[in-house]
Amino acid sequence: MNEKISIGTVIAGPGEKVSGYLSIGYKPASEYSIPLTIINGINDGPILTIISGQHGTEYVGICAAIEIIQRVDPKKLSGAILVLPVVNAAGFEQRSRLAFPIEDEFSGTRNINRIWPGDQNGSLAHVTIHMVFNKVVKRGQYLFDIHGGDIYESITSCVLVPKIGSEVDPAVLGIAEAIGFDTIIEVQNARGYSITEAGLAGITSFAVSAGDSGRLEEKFVEELVAGLMNSLRHLKMIEGAVELRKNYRLGYEVVKIKSRTGGLFYQRVPVGTIVQKGQKIGEIISMDGRILESVHAVESGLLFESFCNPAVNTGETLGEIALLRS
Repeated sequence: MNEKISIGTVIAGPGEKVSGYLSIGYKPASEYSIPLTIINGINDGPILTIISGQHGTEYVGICAAIEIIQRVDPKKLSGAILVLPVVNAAGFEQRSRLAFPIEDEFSGTRNINRIWPGDQNGSLAHVTIHMVFNKVVKRGQYLFDIHGGDIYESITSCVLVPKIGSEVDPAVLGIAEAIGFDTIIEVQNARGYSITEAGLAGITSFAVSAGDSGRLEEKFVEELVAGLMNSLRHLKMIEGAVELRKNYRLGYEVVKIKSRTGGLFYQRVPVGTIVQKGQKIGEIISMDGRILESVHAVESGLLFESFCNPAVNTGETLGEIALLRS
C-alpha cells in the first residue's frame, strides 16, 4: 500500500484525492500560491507529476489537467499523481499570453518555461519554478507537461520529447507512442525547458500540445485526456488495454520562420501542412495594401506551428517547421 504524501499543507493518504494550494511567496498585498491536487493511489506504483498552465492562456491544457483530476479514482490507482493545473496562476488570472506577468526586477516579464530549474533567491517567477521543480516534480519518476495552443498560436497536436545528448530515452518514446498523436518531435538539449531539466534530473519527461488560438474546444481537451489516460495504462497505474501508435511522424529538429519587416502577416498555408523549402507560406502587407515581404519555407518539413497574431514586427517568429525523419 502507498504511504501518505505531504506537499506543504496538502496531505493525502492512500486512496485519497486532496486539493489545496502550494504557497510560493508574496505579492504586495497578498500571498501568492498555485493550485495543487494529490491523487494518492491505494496500491504501490510510481509517482507521476502533471503540470499545465505554464502559459496562463493555454486553456485546453489547463482543462485537460482538471479533467484528469476528475476522472482518476485513487481507489483504482497504483502509485500517485501530483497535478498542478495552473503553474502560472498570475498569467491565468490576468489573461496574460505566454509570460508570467509580474516583472523580473524591472527587466520585463518572462516565459517561465525557459527558466527551469528556477532560483529560490530570484524573482517570483524564478521562485515559482524552483518550488514546482523541487517540491513537486522531483518527488516523482515521471513528468507530463501539458500545453494547449496559446491565444497567439495555432499548433499541430504533438508530443515533444527531450533529446539529451545524442539519444531520446526509449521510455519517453514508449509513453509518447501511448499518447497516440501522429506527430512526435525531438527537442534537442533545450536548457531551461521543463522537460529537459527534469530529464537531466533523471525524471522521464515529455510535453504534450493540442489546441488552437486559446479557444477551449472539447475535441482538443478530449484528445489530450484520452492520450494521457492511455499513458497511465501503459505505465500500469490504471487498468485497461493499451494502444500504442507506431505510425507517426518523427521530427528531429525545429527551424523558425522569421519576418524581415513589420506589417500584417497573411498566412496562406495552414498549420499541419508538409511544405517544401522555398514554398510560399504567405506575405506581409503594409497598411496601404502593398506586399512588403513574401514569406517562404526555410526548409522542407511539417509546418507544425504558427504564431497567428497577424500584426508582426521585424524579426518576429511567424512559424516553425519540424524537419522529419524519412
